[in-house]
Amino acid sequence: MEHCYHHEPVAMLAQMLISILGFVLFSAYALRHSQPFRLGQVTLKELAHDLDLALEQELRWELWFASG
Repeated sequence: MEHCYHHEPVAMLAQMLISILGFVLFSAYALRHSQPFRLGQVTLKELAHDLDLALEQELRWELWFASG
């Protein structure tokens, strides 16, 4: 949030709204779907790091598109 990527007022507002939306969605995910967070076993920072690592793993696409 320290760097302004665009200097147009509308672009700055859009960037802020997208950041707020991302924060709200991540918080909702943590509260609704993360039992370790609800039980106090992990922090939001640890949960974000785990999600980041999960995004870097190779996906097995046949599992997504397999009929069955």
